[in-house]
Amino acid sequence: MEHNYLAESEVIEKLVILNTDFAGKGSCIAWTTFPYNEFNLRVVKSCLNKLNWEKREYNLNYDENLIFVEKTLL
Repeated sequence: MEHNYLAESEVIEKLVILNTDFAGKGSCIAWTTFPYNEFNLRVVKSCLNKLNWEKREYNLNYDENLIFVEKTLL
């Protein structure tokens, strides 16, 4: 099984785009996904903290395949 390890800069870039790219969205909720493994989950959580996202602003879910970050845009 091949592991896909995320770079912190890559995660921060995707989260910043998620938070700011409102154009063309037909919803008030945006989301992004990352490949799951324990290392990647720690990276995503660390990046959310570095971006100062409050826990009430987003939902973080994961299963054996994906890490899913959902954010309300309003």
